[in-house]
Amino acid sequence: MSRTLSGRTIVITGAARGIGRVIAEAALARGARVSIADIDAETLTATAAELAPTIIRLSTSPTPYPFVGI
Repeated sequence: MSRTLSGRTIVITGAARGIGRVIAEAALARGARVSIADIDAETLTATAAELAPTIIRLSTSPTPYPFVGI
């Protein structure tokens, strides 16, 4: 069964590598707009470059608690 995600926006944390990256790739393949985030800025930037131009946003955090203060 193949489900389309066309028209949906998905935010994936921990997307620089591993299962987060696989989820991002699968979501993109099904037509979603994907925003990725990870605390590993260097690997996240490389991942975004590999998945570009389909990635709409990426973000990093200097702390292990990326949503503190938001």
